[in-house]
This record gives sequence, structure tokens and C-alpha cells, in this order.
Amino acid sequence: MSGLEIIRHQPDFPNEDLKDANVPLMEFYLKEMHEAKAHAHFLAESMRPLHLTAHYALQQAGVEVQYTPQEYEAFCKGFAALEYISLMVNPRYIREQLVVKNVHTLLTSSVAIPEIEIADRREAWIDMYPNIHEVVVNTGVADGETMPQLHSRAIGAQIASELQMVA
Repeated sequence: MSGLEIIRHQPDFPNEDLKDANVPLMEFYLKEMHEAKAHAHFLAESMRPLHLTAHYALQQAGVEVQYTPQEYEAFCKGFAALEYISLMVNPRYIREQLVVKNVHTLLTSSVAIPEIEIADRREAWIDMYPNIHEVVVNTGVADGETMPQLHSRAIGAQIASELQMVA
């Protein structure tokens, strides 16, 4: 980073991908600032049901994961990273009750099995949001994560973005 760089406001985020100009800034903030990591530790107290769904979705998609504590931590970091990026590029008020309702809907009210639905959307999400995916994965690479952890981190960001899109 050199000089003064300003985050570009993105009023349609997370319904749109991260702008190219925001990618290096978000990578810097996620690697160097501790807010997102602290938020991930906070989330770790309550993310087990979502992580289990994500774990099965990754398996459904043919990704080899083991359901380790490290993968759970990476999932929480991915979820927190998306929330942090969202706060930075599009600060808005998200009603907690609506997010809780969206989680409940994701886990219980779908026509198909949630793991299959998430797995089916996984590649499309990566294709639609390559910059977000890049930032989240690069942050995990910088932390020395394994491939299963990187997949867990990415699907955490995917689920967080899907929950915010309707919030």
C-alpha cells in the first residue's frame, strides 16, 4: 500500500462482487487489522450448525474435508471476513432478527436438503464473486491454511454473503 487509498463505496454489496479497486485494500485490512479475526473468534461460539451444513455441502461438491477444529476456525474466519468487507464497502444496518430468520430458513425450510443447495450454488458463487473469493482465500493463504481450510473459509464467506443478500 502506498499513499492514501480510499475504499470505494459499493451500495449494492454483497449483491455485486467487490470492485477491483477495493481488492488490495480489503486484503490489506484482513491481513493486518485484527477486527475481523476478533469477530471470527466471537462467531466461533455459535457457528457450529452453519459449519456442519457447510461441511456437508463441501463433501457433496466433492471437496475433501475432515471436520477439524482448524476447518471450523477457517469457516468462521471466512464468514467474518465477508461481514467485515461488507461493513467496509457498504456500511448499513442489518436487522439481527432477519439474519436469524434467514439462518433458520437456510437450515430448515428449503425444499431440498440445505447442503445440496449450498453445494449446487458453490461454483456459481465463486464465478459471480471472484474478487471476494480471491480476497478471502488469499487471506487464508497468508495465514498458512491447508486446502480444506481454504475451502471452509470460502464457503463461510459464501454463506455469509447469501444471508446478507436477503437481509
